[in-house]
Amino acid sequence: MWKRRLVASLPRKSKWLILFTAFTVYFFISGDISLRSQIDVPTYPETKSTVVNVPILSNSGGVKSIYGKPVEADARPIYIRKYLGLWKSPLVPFANLIVEESDKHGVDPHLVVAIAQKESGLGRAGYKDCFNAWGWAQTKKYTRCFDSWEDGIKKFISEFSQNYIKKGLLTPEEIMAKYNPISPNGAWAVGVARYLNDLEEFSS
Repeated sequence: MWKRRLVASLPRKSKWLILFTAFTVYFFISGDISLRSQIDVPTYPETKSTVVNVPILSNSGGVKSIYGKPVEADARPIYIRKYLGLWKSPLVPFANLIVEESDKHGVDPHLVVAIAQKESGLGRAGYKDCFNAWGWAQTKKYTRCFDSWEDGIKKFISEFSQNYIKKGLLTPEEIMAKYNPISPNGAWAVGVARYLNDLEEFSS
C-alpha cells in the first residue's frame, strides 16, 4: 500500500523514469540469462596432477627415469625376457644384451631368439657350459664353445651379421641355404619362421 502511495506522490516524469529504469534492468538480466542458456560451456573432468616415472632400460640392465618425466621404454627386452622365461631358458638374464647387440649390428633380435629356439630349445639343449644356443660354427665333428652366455651372444650376433645380414641373407629361407643347407624339406626355415610368428604374437 505504501509503495502505491509513494509512486502516486511522485511527479509524472519521475514515474516514467522509474518504469524505464526497471524495464531496462529487467531486459538486460533476462537477455543475459537467455544468452547464457544458448552457449555450450565446455565441462572438464576433475583431474589430479601426478608425475609418472616410466622406466627405460639402461646398458647395465637397470632402470632409470629422466627428471621424473614420462619416457617411452623399449618394450622388446621386456617381452623377450618374458618369452625366454616361459621356456625356462638360461638366456633370460640376457634379454637386454640380445636387443642391444642386435641393434648394434643391424640384426633383428627376434631372429636371434628364433634361431636359438630352433637349434637348442633356447639354450636348454646342447653341450653343457658351451654357451652356444645357436649351433654356431657347429658340425658333426666340431662344436664351437664360448666363454659365457654374454660372450656367446656378442660373438654370435656380430659374426651372424657379417656373414648373413650384411650379405643380404635376411629371411629364414635365405639364411637356411647357408646356415643349414641339408635341412630336410626346409624344416629349419619352417621352424625358425614359426618361432618368429610366436614371438610376434607374444609381443602384441
